[in-house]
Amino acid sequence: MSEWKDLNRVKGESGAPARFGDATTLEVVGARDMLGRLRPLSEAGRARAARVHVYRGDEVARWDAEVARLRTLDLWHQDHAEVQRPIDDALRELPALERPLRRLQLGEVLRDAELFEVKRFLFHALTILQAAGSADGLPAPGEPGYEVLRETMSAMHPEAQASARFHLSDQLDGELARARKAHRRAGRELRKVRDAAEAQICERWGGRFDVRGRYRPEAGVTLDDQRLAYQGGAWQLVDEAVVEAEAAQARVAEEVEAREQQLRGRLSELLQRALPQLEGTIEALARFDEGRARVRLREAIGGCWPERREGAALHLVQGRDPRQVDRIGDEVQPIDVALDAPVTVVLGPNMGGKSALLKLVGLCQFCAQAALPVPAERCTFGMLEGLIYVGSEEGGAAEEEGLSSFGREVRRLVAHWEGAVPRLWLLDEPGRGTHPAEGARFARSVIEARQRAGDRVVAATHFPEIAAADTVARLRIRGLRVSDEALRLALSAGDSPPERDLDRLTSKLRALMDYRPEPSLATDVPRDAWRVARALGLKLDDER
Repeated sequence: MSEWKDLNRVKGESGAPARFGDATTLEVVGARDMLGRLRPLSEAGRARAARVHVYRGDEVARWDAEVARLRTLDLWHQDHAEVQRPIDDALRELPALERPLRRLQLGEVLRDAELFEVKRFLFHALTILQAAGSADGLPAPGEPGYEVLRETMSAMHPEAQASARFHLSDQLDGELARARKAHRRAGRELRKVRDAAEAQICERWGGRFDVRGRYRPEAGVTLDDQRLAYQGGAWQLVDEAVVEAEAAQARVAEEVEAREQQLRGRLSELLQRALPQLEGTIEALARFDEGRARVRLREAIGGCWPERREGAALHLVQGRDPRQVDRIGDEVQPIDVALDAPVTVVLGPNMGGKSALLKLVGLCQFCAQAALPVPAERCTFGMLEGLIYVGSEEGGAAEEEGLSSFGREVRRLVAHWEGAVPRLWLLDEPGRGTHPAEGARFARSVIEARQRAGDRVVAATHFPEIAAADTVARLRIRGLRVSDEALRLALSAGDSPPERDLDRLTSKLRALMDYRPEPSLATDVPRDAWRVARALGLKLDDER
């Protein structure tokens, strides 16, 4: 959760952290779900994806450059399908090198496990760079950045066949090889001397030596042998020749350890000199990995790369919320939306998709400003400074504290009232939690106040007073455009078991509903509540 809390944080004019959207807004509109679908393969790529940046109005040049990069990367991804699998496999194995880099920055000598981690990174990084060529600005074979990595890899791996494995090879240091050879020779001499002494003792006294070199005499035998001493609860071999052989081996072992540590130091110095290239490559590969994850996400949701336009209008062509697609598949009706006016009021029947439209608008605005693929065939948008949802789906702490729906609504308005403009307010039936006349007046005052402040508003409502305002644009969801008789026949009982009837009715009602919004000059509010209630099986005598 901590990563989510930090998401979308950017510096405001005062230098203090600011958010594009709070956790509730991003949860409701589906931004959190969308980010959950962004799945880089490497550890560093996933860390980068957890810090998605949302661009603001003063960052248009950075946004333009990032989207241009992603479009180019998308084309490369499509044109080089044959290299995607080896790149994916190598990215999954790519370590982030956090601890080794930290120790190198401090000038410390790396341990064997850390040297192995660096070697593994070099092996897989070179595999990726070779397969990717110069895609996404990565260093290609023959270029300086690539050659530094290759030479560093060769210095750590003198064997002819490259691999991700690592050990302090004899080929890296002739003196180390000599010391190791002497150590092996001393070990063989110790084993020879010890075997001879143990054989003599067993021949004289019987008994045996266990695998740990402790002598176990036969029962009743009284030992009197200067080659044995009772130490640490067991008889130990203290033969002079054995002790000398052990000391000789220990001296050579100390030399081996000293030579190995010297080699670790030289390799660490080598890596410290290559540190800028290592750090730059980690960042470049994380960026490449996360960019490819965005490309895969665009393919998965059938989305598009957004197009930025001056102004604050948002236009969507064939937009679909991926969460709805996951839930009901092809039953999700793609919609076109054009939000040109500062205030747009969304009218429509109950269950007509007004809330879904608000969420889709918020999700697409978020994705566009985060340089993420937008779930639509086409999206043009203008930069905004923030996104706020206020509606019935707001819960959390306010709900736990016992606030009414109207109380929660007011609390959110107060919490987000001040802020840089323009922001986009998604108001889901504001004022519906109180007396209708007072609620309509309240909702209209909120909308007008945000408009005067320079914000943009998209509000779903059933209040005629809001729909009739002169300063708003209206979108009307088409809704149920069938007769009552056709509706009754379409929703007549079928062969489904009783517990499935409501699901079946809901699915059929969804198929009959036209969720597409269209500009409208009419100010009346659709009144399909009775028809929807009857269609879902509620029998009422009076529908005045």
